[in-house]
Amino acid sequence: MITRHLFQLSDTGTFTDTGGPVYGQIKQIRWNPDAGDTGCDLQLTMLPRTSDTGDGWIFYSKANVLGANFFDTNDTGLLRAVAAGDRIQVRAINQAGVATALRGRLYVYVERNG
Repeated sequence: MITRHLFQLSDTGTFTDTGGPVYGQIKQIRWNPDAGDTGCDLQLTMLPRTSDTGDGWIFYSKANVLGANFFDTNDTGLLRAVAAGDRIQVRAINQAGVATALRGRLYVYVERNG
């Protein structure tokens, strides 16, 4: 079974959002911007604890990627994370602190076997 997790990004600086519990293997990430080239970096972090204070780890990171539609799949070797009730934190980091409009939707697809 595949589940989709949606993160609606909207900010003019660094954006951070944490989703609910995720179960399974991350299979695909899709980005659909509502604005032009944002010049932002993207980081996805797996958080195993509800009140995470450092146990999380970045499992996906790309520079200057949020300017156009893209998708990455598990076939690329970039998505090796498996979640067991962990939460995904999304961070869009504005390069050089420039106030750029950041608007769009990030979809994370997770496959759960069983």
